[in-house]
Amino acid sequence: MESEAPGRMAFRCFLNDMEKSSFENRSLIKRKCRKNLILMKNNLEQIKVRIDRVNDCINL
Repeated sequence: MESEAPGRMAFRCFLNDMEKSSFENRSLIKRKCRKNLILMKNNLEQIKVRIDRVNDCINL
C-alpha cells in the first residue's frame, strides 16, 4: 500500500475536522492548519538549504 504524502494527509485531516466542527471551532482549526503549514514550509526550506550544500560539495 502506497503511503500518503504528509501535506496531503494534513489537508485531508483539515477537511474532515472542518466538516465535523461547529462554526466557532472552524477559526481555531484554520489557525492550527496555518501554523502547521508554516512549520512544513520552514522544514522544506531547511531541506533545500541542505540539498544546496550537498550539491555545492559535489560540484567542487
